[in-house]
Amino acid sequence: MRKSRYLAWITWLLVGTQTAIASSQTVESQPKEAIAGGAKTLAEAGFLSETLQPKITPTQQTINPKTAQNTEQAQRRSLRISPRIGASFTTGAGVGYESSFTGIEGFVPLLQTPGSNLAFLQGKLLLSTDDSNLSSNLLLGYRSYLSQDKRILGGYVAYDTRNTENASFGQLGAGFESLGEFWDILANAYIPVGETRKQTQENIFDSVIPFAQPRFQSNYLAIANQQRRIDRRFEAAMSGFDVEGGLKIASLGRTGDVRGYGGIYYYDVPGGEDTLGGRARIEARPTDNFRLGLTLSSDGIFGTNLVLSLGANFPGTRPRGATQEDRVLARMGESVTRMANIAVDEQFESESFLLPSAIFAINPTTNQPLFFRHVNLGMGTGNGTFESPAGTLEAALAVAQANDIVYVQAGTNPGIPAFTIPNGVQVLSTGPVQRIDTVQLGNIQLLGSGTGVLPTVTGTVAAGNGIVTMGSDSVLSGFAIQVAGSEQVNGIKGTNVNNVTIRDNTITNAFSEGIFLENATGKVLISNNIVRDTRNPETDTSLESGIFIWNYKGDADITISNNRVETNFNATNYRIDGIEVNVCRDVDALFVPKPCTAPSKATVRILDNVIAHNGTIAGGADGIDLNLGNFATAEFIISGNQLSKIPDEGVSIGAVANAVGTFTITNNTVRSVGDSGIEVDLFKPDSAIAPAVNLFNTTKTQFTITGNTLDTTDNDGIDFELADRADLTVTIASNTINKSGNGSSGDRGIDIQANDRAVTRATIESNIISNSSADGIRLATAASATIRGNTISASANQAIKLENVTESATITSNNITASAKESISLTEAAGTVLINNNTISGSANNTNNAAILRNSKGVVNVTVSGNNIANSNGVAISLSGNAQGTVVVENNPITTTGTALELRVSETANLTSATIRGNTISGTPTSIEGLVFRAFDDAKTNVTISNNQIRSIAGRGIGIEASDRSNSQFTISGNTIDSAKTIAIDPNVSGNAVLSLRISGNTISNTNSGNTTSGGRGIEPDAKDSSTLRLLLENNTISGSGGAGISTYAFDNSNVSVVARNNNLTNNNNVQNPEAPSAFAVEADPNSLGTSPKVCVALSSNIGTGNKNNLDFSVYNGNPSVATFQIESLSLNTGTFKVESLITAPTLNPTTLPTEFSSVASGTCPLP
Repeated sequence: MRKSRYLAWITWLLVGTQTAIASSQTVESQPKEAIAGGAKTLAEAGFLSETLQPKITPTQQTINPKTAQNTEQAQRRSLRISPRIGASFTTGAGVGYESSFTGIEGFVPLLQTPGSNLAFLQGKLLLSTDDSNLSSNLLLGYRSYLSQDKRILGGYVAYDTRNTENASFGQLGAGFESLGEFWDILANAYIPVGETRKQTQENIFDSVIPFAQPRFQSNYLAIANQQRRIDRRFEAAMSGFDVEGGLKIASLGRTGDVRGYGGIYYYDVPGGEDTLGGRARIEARPTDNFRLGLTLSSDGIFGTNLVLSLGANFPGTRPRGATQEDRVLARMGESVTRMANIAVDEQFESESFLLPSAIFAINPTTNQPLFFRHVNLGMGTGNGTFESPAGTLEAALAVAQANDIVYVQAGTNPGIPAFTIPNGVQVLSTGPVQRIDTVQLGNIQLLGSGTGVLPTVTGTVAAGNGIVTMGSDSVLSGFAIQVAGSEQVNGIKGTNVNNVTIRDNTITNAFSEGIFLENATGKVLISNNIVRDTRNPETDTSLESGIFIWNYKGDADITISNNRVETNFNATNYRIDGIEVNVCRDVDALFVPKPCTAPSKATVRILDNVIAHNGTIAGGADGIDLNLGNFATAEFIISGNQLSKIPDEGVSIGAVANAVGTFTITNNTVRSVGDSGIEVDLFKPDSAIAPAVNLFNTTKTQFTITGNTLDTTDNDGIDFELADRADLTVTIASNTINKSGNGSSGDRGIDIQANDRAVTRATIESNIISNSSADGIRLATAASATIRGNTISASANQAIKLENVTESATITSNNITASAKESISLTEAAGTVLINNNTISGSANNTNNAAILRNSKGVVNVTVSGNNIANSNGVAISLSGNAQGTVVVENNPITTTGTALELRVSETANLTSATIRGNTISGTPTSIEGLVFRAFDDAKTNVTISNNQIRSIAGRGIGIEASDRSNSQFTISGNTIDSAKTIAIDPNVSGNAVLSLRISGNTISNTNSGNTTSGGRGIEPDAKDSSTLRLLLENNTISGSGGAGISTYAFDNSNVSVVARNNNLTNNNNVQNPEAPSAFAVEADPNSLGTSPKVCVALSSNIGTGNKNNLDFSVYNGNPSVATFQIESLSLNTGTFKVESLITAPTLNPTTLPTEFSSVASGTCPLP
């Protein structure tokens, strides 16, 4: 309908055009006089706005009409059209093409009567700019000039070609033209020839339309129908025509002009819709050699396009000799105006349809369809298809091939006899949910699975075999395996198999092992099984387990997950472990010699299993038992398991010989076990107890034990034992350990013990350990230990105990409460020891130390800092033997029930440097001493005590005991000591010891015992026996002492030098009946017959005020006959000075010394 309407419009337009032309010719061929009412001028015709008046030049020449006609004919003969060539460029996209193109064209006259008619040949070669495709035009045309009408009528036929990269097309063309000075009519027709519609591209897409649920079909699993979509692309050459009319708009120079055209075009395309469009264009020819144009078109297929065209030719289109009067005739040589390109429509088609066959699920391992052999127990009678299942499992297994799946429905569940799974076969029942992997849909659930009914398997096999025997690459899933009570057989067994999966089965009443795999290599999965009531063998082989894997060759990747191993009976001497994995194990009670002869590797994951004994069970059964032997390399991950009421160890791990193991034990719960929660033995086998092939241990193991809960163990919570040359790196973190030990066994929350040349590196952090029957944490013999962030409470012995640490020990940020003995104890800790930022609170009235270190050998550098210590006996450090070391104790707040800090050096030990600074020490009613230092034997010490605050000590603030042959140097400075009951600073030296002591800048106040006679003393150095005391006292402030502020005593054969300067003593010796004669007293007292102490005193610039009895300073020679008492200076002191001897009455502020005292020169008294 639409095409007929377009044709009617076009027919009307053509008829109207021809009528107009005929009418024009009729009018022009008649004399002007004969045209009634006709226009006489161009203005009257409407072409000019004013009347042209011809200019007549008078002449005397007479014109011969014949001669004039001959002259005109000669002139026309000279208007010959010449051949030419040209070039053009046209932008794209346009109607029927996409790319801009360039063109080379030629115009060749064939026959011509100059000034009358012309037959010509016009050709073009076009090249697209986007893809360099060639197109061409070849046109044969004819034009006739109507001189009377000054109009050219013409027509042509043409043949066009076009190459579009994907296709080539040919086209016939024809056209008509009417060209005049002022208006033109153009019409062209285009008729493609040959194959006008060509397919350029075809894409086939297959897609799957899945079923709502996969369904069985014969022996296959159909998952979907297949849909195919075919997308095709076409290019089609379009037939059509165009008609346009034009008017001259303006003249350009002598020969140029601008013309405007408007018209319509119509195209019909095979395989598509037709279209009618409109076109308007402007064409300018500024010169005879150059042209340009601008075209605007719009239609329903190609849309709206604006096209620019440029062209040039040589020579020009006008014939030589053409004059202004030949403006129309000169257009005889113009190129025909038509579409240069064949119009091509790009088309797209798509069709979709279903393929006749279903899509089967593809096995991703084989890339072939999954193949099922169906069994319906007791009901099927067929050949194993879904439509006709077999009635027995035996029938299906007899014909099963590798990669087959035997799919078993319980049917009447008559019972299945013992069977062997061929290699590569899966035996699945519909009882559990069965999921399989497919290429197309990933992991899907099998139709009919999840009924909850497990087919029963029972039968008789030879002793030592399994009711079900696994093959390589086999799967067993969804069966209830029941072993008769008298049979000595396993539930499931596989020997020398590769890639085995055992899941979703129930094994009951098996003998020795519910599941037993020997040399199971490749990928091994044991998951979601229930192993119930596995029976003891008569003889203990140490190889019994509910789930047991024993490999002594090959490599394996083993996962044992989500199984439940349980007993529901009472038993004594029960030895069936829950889960046991052995790699190269060659140690057992009966010594079954199956060692590895080549390296064997395993990755073992034991995850989320439950092992429980519901009855009353005793014996040697472990929860999880892992063993490595010579040539073994294994990685174990033990996570998320729940173990309860285990007769022996919760998790037991053993490694011997040259085994290498990495163990991650995390997030397990172990409750109520008869031995340790986690036990690790890395020792040399004892052939008398457990025979083995390899009687040595050079294992290298790494353990990470985190996030476990260990509650109520009869032995240690976590226990490591190493020997020989075993090498252990262990991290124990974030575990909760409660009630380790049975109350009398003395067991630990965490115990790591190494012997021989074994090496341990341990990190123990962020654990919660409570109610241990012995120590909270013990490390015995370790290269390094880091213990941090733990919370330890109510340990029956020490909270943290380290013995024989050879390289470093860090004990930091722990919270320790209510330990019955020391909170932190280190013995023979060499290297670097850091005890810092711990919070320690002892049990009520605890007389043990918060932290204690005892060394008799080696070199140690100890730092104790930032600890908050309460309700305990503080810190004690002891060096003896030939031990050496340095000590820093700083910034610790200590509330002591005994001694806040005790530093003890004896034998030939050498404390090269000790710094005690910045501590805050508070006493309790039972506290004995703030700081005490003891040097014995031949010990050497160098101690600095500075900037400490000591308050309310019931005994001494700072005590020093130097004896025997020890040599000690002390600097005591900047300390504040308040309210000590007996003596604020009490240095004592005896034997042949040497004590060099600088006491400076201290503030001592309120030293008072409350006794009305003895009081308390600020500083009281004593020297006895044959000891040497070198004492410097300066810049100290001492006030409120019940007794003397400073009193120094030289007994026996001691040698004492006292240099005191710039000290300030106020309100001392203030009890009712003071013992001391003054606030500052120096006395020489032989103490017994035959001894002769020696004293040298230099007192200067000291100040005494407000002291009792107005006595500030005094010296006393207890026996002038034997004692030597030298006084270097008593000058420049402020206060009352008393000089007294055994035989001389006291003298106050004497100007000269009595004879019992010797005045010596300045500098005589040696300084420390």
